[in-house]
Amino acid sequence: GRLSESIGNLTSMEVLDLSDNDIKGSIPAELGELSNLTYLRLSYNAFTGKVPDGLAEMKGLQLLQLQSNRITEIPAIARLNSDEYGRSTFVTDCGVPSAFEKVLECKNCTMCCNANDNCYPQEKTRVDEWGLTDYGISAVVFFACFVAVCCLSFCLFYAYYKRKHSTSKTSEETMPAEDDMTRDDEAKDPSQKMKTREQKDQVAHELALKKDHEDALKQIGDKSVYSYFVSEHTTKWQALVAVATLITQITLLALFIKASEAKLQDDKTELQFTWLCPRDADVCKTTSDLTYFGWVCFSLLMFANLGTDLIGGAKLIYNSSQARHSFGRRIRCFFGGMGLCSITLLALYVSTVYNKAIATSDTEIIVNSVIVLFVMEFDEWNFSIMGAINEKWTNHEAESEDASSDAKAGRGGETKEIKKEGGKEDERKNDEVGTIDEEKEDVIAEMKAEIASQKEQISSQQDVITAQGEQLEKLSKIVQKMQESQAAAAAMISNSENVVECAGDTNSRQLKMGQVEAIAVNYEAGQNIQEPQAVVAAPELERDTEEDLQE
Repeated sequence: GRLSESIGNLTSMEVLDLSDNDIKGSIPAELGELSNLTYLRLSYNAFTGKVPDGLAEMKGLQLLQLQSNRITEIPAIARLNSDEYGRSTFVTDCGVPSAFEKVLECKNCTMCCNANDNCYPQEKTRVDEWGLTDYGISAVVFFACFVAVCCLSFCLFYAYYKRKHSTSKTSEETMPAEDDMTRDDEAKDPSQKMKTREQKDQVAHELALKKDHEDALKQIGDKSVYSYFVSEHTTKWQALVAVATLITQITLLALFIKASEAKLQDDKTELQFTWLCPRDADVCKTTSDLTYFGWVCFSLLMFANLGTDLIGGAKLIYNSSQARHSFGRRIRCFFGGMGLCSITLLALYVSTVYNKAIATSDTEIIVNSVIVLFVMEFDEWNFSIMGAINEKWTNHEAESEDASSDAKAGRGGETKEIKKEGGKEDERKNDEVGTIDEEKEDVIAEMKAEIASQKEQISSQQDVITAQGEQLEKLSKIVQKMQESQAAAAAMISNSENVVECAGDTNSRQLKMGQVEAIAVNYEAGQNIQEPQAVVAAPELERDTEEDLQE
């Protein structure tokens, strides 16, 4: 059926829900006279034409849902108060794809639905809050800021190394000679030290240049056409290939940026309408299954694939400020590092905004990221194609050897003059070195002879120590025998005392005791009493004792 014009007589009505009733025809203008309305749902019907202008005058309206109709025009309704219903406050068919040739425009709608009844919130993105119109403009602004930061970093690092180099050079000039020989050389030829230092600096310079060249190839990728940015012998057409590859990658990534724009009325956007406003409810809900876990996996995947390029580009920018490089070398390293960092950061930016626009699940965000990373391999594909055509175009080893030979040639005619002047000086130094070697040989021979004599003395001392050890061992045996003799004498003295007491003969006892005391005194005085004498004295003493007992 149709909505009657008499609806305007219900001036006290505050809530009106006519959703999902298959009502046809236009919305009567009398509906705009219901000034007390706060809740109006006309969704999922067949209304056509224009929404009455009177709805724009309803100051107390808090919810207005007009989606899934055939409405072609909406008046300039002010943005409704969304405190209670949030994103579901003002819903219309302002999304794509649309059922009409011209998409319905609604600037103040909070939710836009398309012909498939899928919806998406119409709200300001982070880019809109920054005052930028879309993701493309924000990418350009971001790139400009990054270039400014790179240039500032280059200037600061260059000034730092320039000052450091001048300071170290001044300290070397004021450094005293290391030994007497150096002082004598300086007295004879004041320019000798300067020439020697220049030669050492030249060798160190050559080695540093060769190492920097190898490091630059590793940092930018020796299997990429971007390696032509830092190459010493890049031809014009090789540089053109590298620049064309960079532009191609930026163009491909720009397509993803354009498809990620949150313009709900643009048919070129691939934005996924992941919200649903059900027929039986006035609150819209999201249907996306994308979680924080998916974003964590996305971050790990991007860091694992782009981290090396980002770090390598930053190192190239840092190394471009080294004072030992020529101006052309510094420019190549700077632009190579800046280009590598720029394309890497752009890929990260594109992956983020593209997944935010179209990813609806954790697996889908990984798939979308892999597609972007697939584009980042374009430079290596071109390098492989060039190698298949001609291996010399991709042979960095031969190029490195050429660069090393050029570095050894060094600074043109100036290097040749230094070598000629150094030839005579080398001959003089060789003679001095020969004299020094002979003196060293004599000193070494004297030291060897002295060491041999010391070994002989040590050997004789060891023999003396061995003999003394044997004597000590004999003395210890003698002392042990003396201790045994003293023990036997003490035992005999004890027996003699007992015998004397039993005999009772005072004179005999005194006599025998005198003999015993004499023997003890001899032992105690440390006289050398032989064991055979002690053995002989013992039987005599026993015999005298027996005679005394018989008497």
